[in-house]
Amino acid sequence: MIRRGQQGRRQLRRAERETAKRIETNHGSYSPPDRADCYTKQWITPGDDAYRLRLQTITWRHQGRLTDFVINAQVLTAIEWETVEYIDCCHGHCHPHTRNDESPRSIAPLNCVDDVQHAYTAAVALIHDRLRIIGT
Repeated sequence: MIRRGQQGRRQLRRAERETAKRIETNHGSYSPPDRADCYTKQWITPGDDAYRLRLQTITWRHQGRLTDFVINAQVLTAIEWETVEYIDCCHGHCHPHTRNDESPRSIAPLNCVDDVQHAYTAAVALIHDRLRIIGT
């Protein structure tokens, strides 16, 4: 049986734990709208003159605003294009995924839809740097 006043304190402690966890993990509270309700755009950008490297970018927009994205760094193998690294913005933060299976470090927390555009700008700069490293 919960006594008077305990329920409020319990909810407060729970909210404090969730906030501390969010701060510790650098994850935000943003959750994108369903991709089925968004306008999807995909394009390819060459990464080098020999066309051995490329970036595949996929964005989702809802009501004209960028709500979600993924940027794939790909290399041409003997058979097909293989994604070697990518950056996405799920789980409340923008983060890269590499082949060495390290725990992804956060580029930026996402707390609102405006944060997605800022994270996208940072992600494009980071993936271009990574593409230069992969190409050498």
